[in-house]
Amino acid sequence: MVSISLCMIVKNEETTLPQCLNSIKDIVDEIIIVDTGSEDKTKDIAYRYTNKVYDFEWIDDFSAARNFSFSKATKDFILWLDADDIIFEKDREAFKRLKDFLTLQYDTVVMKYVLKRDAKGNETYVSYRERLVKRASNFKWHDPIHEYLDFSGKIVHSEIAVTHTKTCYNANRNLKILKKIISNSKDVNPRHIFYYARESQDIGNTEEAILYYLKLLSMDNIMHNHELSSSIQLSPFIEGSIQLANIYFDRNEKEKALRVLIRSLKYGLIRAEISCLIGKYYLDNKEYSTAISWYELALSLKKPKLTWQFFMHEYWDFIPYIELCHCYYHLGNITKALEYHKQAQQLKPYHPAIIQNQKFFDKVLRQINIHEESQ
Repeated sequence: MVSISLCMIVKNEETTLPQCLNSIKDIVDEIIIVDTGSEDKTKDIAYRYTNKVYDFEWIDDFSAARNFSFSKATKDFILWLDADDIIFEKDREAFKRLKDFLTLQYDTVVMKYVLKRDAKGNETYVSYRERLVKRASNFKWHDPIHEYLDFSGKIVHSEIAVTHTKTCYNANRNLKILKKIISNSKDVNPRHIFYYARESQDIGNTEEAILYYLKLLSMDNIMHNHELSSSIQLSPFIEGSIQLANIYFDRNEKEKALRVLIRSLKYGLIRAEISCLIGKYYLDNKEYSTAISWYELALSLKKPKLTWQFFMHEYWDFIPYIELCHCYYHLGNITKALEYHKQAQQLKPYHPAIIQNQKFFDKVLRQINIHEESQ
């Protein structure tokens, strides 16, 4: 069996660190905590789990801090987590089985990264990340913020999920770092522009977000970092298109939203999120037949199992089902509408929209039966 070092960087994480470490402490063989300037009880909590707690002077560079944490590891493999990550029981058991299976012939284990779950615990916003790497491969972190590992070699793809639990984060800190990077760089990376737009959007600065999303999309003929996979290269442009379109929909600027979405089709394979949002444009305009074609397209798409892009699961099944129900009802096809309602109901039987639609269909079907009996 291989050995694993857990390497973490933390700051003011007294509320989240215990649940993170409790979920992984009996799987890893070494815990390394690098503190970047906590002012609460984070370090006291860390010492309950390990004596390998180190200070690192914060220099506005997450990759530097992570590389420092990796330098302290001594075991075969290195696992990285954030303090607001947690591994649930079913994934813990799968992780233990992975540890039994893993050998030093592998360099990297890619795991599922779940950013959002619904009220029933179902995954709704998911990507995959390089999560466990062989120490001897000496992979390095890059980028001061929204950092990534430059990994290669033999890779294991796993469905083990690391779940992100924090509902808020320091967007202002991130914006400060991103602004410094953008201001000082002669060769601006689209990833930094995307993250600046998204962080601005997250704090409610919509005008700034629109400005930077548009700046990002004007750069789409540039591939700055040829060392990254095409998936990582295209991700900012696809995600930026989705976010900008949603902003325009919220502002009732539907034509702008449609133009952004249609332009996004140039970035490669169509995403269900894009198809559904185009469907939304036509549904809002009561062009139901055209909306149906886009929602049916979303259902026909095969979602990639392993990707660095974040996928919103509902757009690949639940949302097109429920919107197709609406479209067919408005076209007078009750049978087809009810068919799609039942398919959506199977996925999320307790969703408020499903409960409301079920009451509506019960009423409609009673009226139809009464009408037929009176004939």
